[in-house]
Amino acid sequence: ISAIVAGAANMLVALFLALWHKQASASLIEAAEFIQSYASASFAWFLLFAAKAAVHYACEGRHMETEQIVPKVFTALGLSGTEFLAIVLLDVLADSMGARARVHEAVVKIIMSLGSLVGFAWELCFSTAIEAIDERVPSSARLAFVVAFSAALSVLVLPAYVLYI
Repeated sequence: ISAIVAGAANMLVALFLALWHKQASASLIEAAEFIQSYASASFAWFLLFAAKAAVHYACEGRHMETEQIVPKVFTALGLSGTEFLAIVLLDVLADSMGARARVHEAVVKIIMSLGSLVGFAWELCFSTAIEAIDERVPSSARLAFVVAFSAALSVLVLPAYVLYI
């Protein structure tokens, strides 16, 4: 329900900005844009926790520990697929907005927050994986392992980040 409220607040602020931005003062527009950014980020966080709760509920009857890697991978994969579809639909919506730049900006903020949501979900997977592997590494080599794993991950992720984000 919180995600719906945050999403609705985001869209209401976008509507306000689209319809009354010429009549509103600069400080009111700034405040509305801040609320819109906050609502977009909140929407993403609420969706992440809703997905985690759904996976927890699904794992509960199957004797699967929700803090293990498999449920977190399911959460990240499910969110990635769902958010991909949502982003494609929102992108089509944003492209159809045309001259309504404020509404277009709101849709773009939602798309960016959904992208952050997917990043947060995968970050949970990677941190859980590192913890699981770290438990099996001798304590004398843990620091070297974490540094090497972080460097390897950076080599994989950083080029994509630079090229596409």
